Amino acid sequence: MSADGTLHRESLARVDKGVALFAANLATRIHFSGGRAAPDGPSAGVQMARHAIAQGIPAAAISVEERSLSTLQNALFSKPMLADAQSILLVTEAFHLPRAKASFRWMGYDNIRTAHAGRFRRAPDNTISLTMIGRETLAIWFNLGRAILWSATGHRHDDILQ
Repeated sequence: MSADGTLHRESLARVDKGVALFAANLATRIHFSGGRAAPDGPSAGVQMARHAIAQGIPAAAISVEERSLSTLQNALFSKPMLADAQSILLVTEAFHLPRAKASFRWMGYDNIRTAHAGRFRRAPDNTISLTMIGRETLAIWFNLGRAILWSATGHRHDDILQ
């Protein structure tokens, strides 16, 4: 998302995929997770929810987490809002699904299904963004290290949420 709150095409594709899954009765509600690109700007979670509502999703079927700035935080800060979920269906780009799924598994979800809204992020010239693939490769290890550190130091998920 841009600092002014404009959702990037990848974010719009994820919302559109979630809306399609909801319309196909493959999801009973939609949860959006994402923080602010600018301190005084809207959150990505709120902007995605607005886009879904504009497509006809009832506001009562939507929940929003708007503090997270990473995939691990998406899972961590969403936990209280998804506490009653029997299963979750993660929607993101295919190259990002392994890290997203690992993050939610770390938070204790065992029944995780996945759906991709696109295989690879595209550069402005519509070529596959090798930068994003490289970043994702590094981010997997960074998130793993952070999760291990949080767990090894005896922090409970509830402590980290404070």
